[in-house]
Amino acid sequence: MASDAAKRLQLGHELAAARNAAGMTQHRAAAGLGCTQSKINKIENTTCMVSSKDLNDLLRLYAPPDDQHERILVLAAQSGPGPSAGTQANSEYLKLLALERTATEVLSLHAERIPNLLQSEHYMLMQYQAAGQSVDIAKILQARREREHQLFMSVRPPRYRALFSVSALHRMPGGRTAELVIDQAQHLLALADWYSDDLSIQVVPWEAQLAFLPHDLIVLRFDDSTENQIYREYGVGESRLYKGKKQVSEHIGYWTMVHEAALSVDETRKFLHTLITEARTW
Repeated sequence: MASDAAKRLQLGHELAAARNAAGMTQHRAAAGLGCTQSKINKIENTTCMVSSKDLNDLLRLYAPPDDQHERILVLAAQSGPGPSAGTQANSEYLKLLALERTATEVLSLHAERIPNLLQSEHYMLMQYQAAGQSVDIAKILQARREREHQLFMSVRPPRYRALFSVSALHRMPGGRTAELVIDQAQHLLALADWYSDDLSIQVVPWEAQLAFLPHDLIVLRFDDSTENQIYREYGVGESRLYKGKKQVSEHIGYWTMVHEAALSVDETRKFLHTLITEARTW
């Protein structure tokens, strides 16, 4: 993979190309962004990092074609600051990382696994080991910590509402062990305490009155002109972002259906404490 510095250089070139294609000088772009021409010049020459807000404002200002728009989002996610996607990155995941920083609300649903953002470090390590993947785990853990910081410690964090099946707490990577279950449950409780204003975690119990549990999904909702989107994973290395009011509406409906059958936030806390107590007897 190219270095972060190389990605930042490509990002600067792409933003300059998008501005030129829109027929704008740096002075005009600065007026549209409400900043100085010097700032636009520094962004394009990579001597000044572009914030998520400024990046989205510039994209709205330049209105580049969809392929260039997506290329810029990917480069922004790869170049930092903030999370990278690790060695197994794909472009759709990188777009997700860029988009979720400016989302108003994130609706997450997972059936058989704990999502990356909520994984304990031990769970994450076991996941890569079980998959037989040779990775720089220190870099991946740092990227995840940066993603967590970007989401929950930003000026305007999104409201992140996570649902996952109780089976995700029993189907551990590499096989269920008491140590891993306890570690992951304790990590979820800690996250819920640390980010209680912006993060809610709810478990869908075995007894949930559901006809079916939908596939894993993430819905990104925005309060500006950005289109609401869905992120879906299909298997190892395969994922896709979808737009469109009908698809988004259907998936919000799926998420809402499961949410109504899930344990409440307080009930989930009790469930996790009970699970920890039980696991200590295994």
